[in-house]
Amino acid sequence: MPNLKQDQKMPRQSLFRRQFSSLPGFLQMKKRITDAEYQEEVINCPLPVLVEFFASWCPKCAMMEHTLDEIAAGHEDRLHVVQIEIEESPSLASAFEIQTVPTFVVFQNGTPIAAAAGMLSKDTLLEMLSIL
Repeated sequence: MPNLKQDQKMPRQSLFRRQFSSLPGFLQMKKRITDAEYQEEVINCPLPVLVEFFASWCPKCAMMEHTLDEIAAGHEDRLHVVQIEIEESPSLASAFEIQTVPTFVVFQNGTPIAAAAGMLSKDTLLEMLSIL
């Protein structure tokens, strides 16, 4: 279990994910990637890709976890969902001029075709994907 000070607060989902995501059998439909994996996971992916640019310190990003999990689980055969931490991959954040987290970008055939920033509802994200 992570060592947290009394005054530190961590979203419950993030704490759960950090504790159990590395265990065998823990199903993660979305994948966290870095700029080293970007080419393979986003540009070369045969499926449309929903990318969330996020920050680990961002409470709004943490609140989007469940929504992304639902979308990834409901569309796993038709959509690839990835997350990119902006502080771990600053070159990608800069290349896409990310100024707000979370920011969502939809890629098709390696090309960004839609983007939106801020906390979005599941319906709004699905609407972004409906252009595919």
